[in-house]
Amino acid sequence: MSDEEFRHFEDLLRANPQVCRYYVESSVLQSLFRGRKSASLSGSCAAAQTAWDPQLWDELAAYEKQAPALQAPEETPQRQVIQKVVYPPRERRKLTPFSIVVLLNTAAIVLFFVFLRFVPPKGEHEVATLLDQLGAQWGQADPALRPGGRLRANGQSLHLQSGIVHLRYDNGVDVLVEGPAVFEMSKSGVYVEYGRLYSRVSQTGLGFMVQTPTSRFVDLGTEFGVHAQVNGTAEVHVIKGSVQLFAGPQQKAKNSLTVSENKAVRYDAYGAKIEQIPVAKEAFVRAIDSNTNMVWRGQQRIDLADIVGGGNGLGTGKLDSGIETNTGRWFESPDPDLVQSKVTGILSGAGEYNKVSSLALIDGVFVPDSREAPVQITSVGHTFSGFVDGREVFWGNIFNGAWHASDTALKHQLKLNGQTYGTPGNPAISLHSNQGITFDLQAIRRTLPCAKILRFTSLFGVSETVALVPSFSPSADGLNSGKVNCWVLIDGKERFNRNCVSYLDGVIEIEVDIQDEDCFLTLVVTESNDRRAYDWALFARPSLLIEMAAN
Repeated sequence: MSDEEFRHFEDLLRANPQVCRYYVESSVLQSLFRGRKSASLSGSCAAAQTAWDPQLWDELAAYEKQAPALQAPEETPQRQVIQKVVYPPRERRKLTPFSIVVLLNTAAIVLFFVFLRFVPPKGEHEVATLLDQLGAQWGQADPALRPGGRLRANGQSLHLQSGIVHLRYDNGVDVLVEGPAVFEMSKSGVYVEYGRLYSRVSQTGLGFMVQTPTSRFVDLGTEFGVHAQVNGTAEVHVIKGSVQLFAGPQQKAKNSLTVSENKAVRYDAYGAKIEQIPVAKEAFVRAIDSNTNMVWRGQQRIDLADIVGGGNGLGTGKLDSGIETNTGRWFESPDPDLVQSKVTGILSGAGEYNKVSSLALIDGVFVPDSREAPVQITSVGHTFSGFVDGREVFWGNIFNGAWHASDTALKHQLKLNGQTYGTPGNPAISLHSNQGITFDLQAIRRTLPCAKILRFTSLFGVSETVALVPSFSPSADGLNSGKVNCWVLIDGKERFNRNCVSYLDGVIEIEVDIQDEDCFLTLVVTESNDRRAYDWALFARPSLLIEMAAN
């Protein structure tokens, strides 16, 4: 440092106490760190003397009292080893409407591809089972359908060329389709392009829908039939409950109408109008049984004469066919002379119960000889001891029809109160004394599982044509008066009996209630207190009254 610079530095120290203080502190610190005297202090005694001048220190002391406080520099903390990391809580972001839309769209896309990957295609949706079919002929392109097979809602039409099928949906809805028909299964119902269909809807199937090209029928707890014609006209016949009809082409507004029980309407596709029509309760097949060829169209009566003729009680039996009482064999023949030989003439019974093995609905036949009491009347051993005047001898056999022929009378139809019986419209069972027949009620129930047997009803009498025979003479002693005794038994218990019935008594009405636990119904005719001659007895219109059983 030159003399001039030193003098300038000395003047600066005298003029500015703060600068002088800073110089002294720096020199002291430098001396402490280096362990020797500061070079600046030893470089010039004059400067040192100036620095330690008492007047200078007095000025510094005075300034110290008035000088502002100096802020000490902050001390940098020593770093510590991190033992545990604690992260501050994340700040939640609020989703904007745009973000929500993006997320929803993304989720929808993901679900769509998951659906395509894991959910079976439409053709795999099984909705119903084929329970039974009778004479069914399917189209060539249709799958081979058999009872027990599953039907799918796959958008494909089924072509039933002929016959009848019984389908049951998984929700308990029963559907019977009668060919020719074209229909398509769906999960909520069935689409019928044309054909006849009957639907019986369970409680779990409420809302079941039948659609045609021009109409839609929505179930409201019902049994109903639909007839869809090729020209687009459609009919609905409501048997129970009610149906909501929506009529009209799909592209146009529908005409709506509620059709109630025992009502029917037709939608005219050409006139685009709805009209009331008579309900046809027997126009649709309601039940089938391929084992017995039974087709039930809602008839309220099971015809027992038809069963004697080898039928199922619904009109499939044959007139003038019947059962040999002393063997249990069923007979039929197109030869009238042969048939006549079976149902005319005096015969004798063996005193045994004869099972009718060829007819599933008839248990057996017998000769009610009162001298052999108790008489067996069922195959399971029921007996009855109340027959009076019965003998082992009888005339003809038991057959579906009502006519008589003998040496004293030409062949003719039997009559009660002027009505001819033994015809399709007025069926009858000829039951000359002494004969009995037992029907198997349980077997009949099995053919109609959807029906409940309520009672047995029949008209009974001796044909009034007996009075036209010249040899007939209702004498006072009654030897040739044509009197008979009649019984109706249930499981060996008497439910109806009339004795000494003659043609003069006209028509006797019989009605016997039948319980669900009853198994056998037996009809018996014996001679009365006269001889067996002219006992031209018949059960006219013998029927089991039935109703549809609850689902």
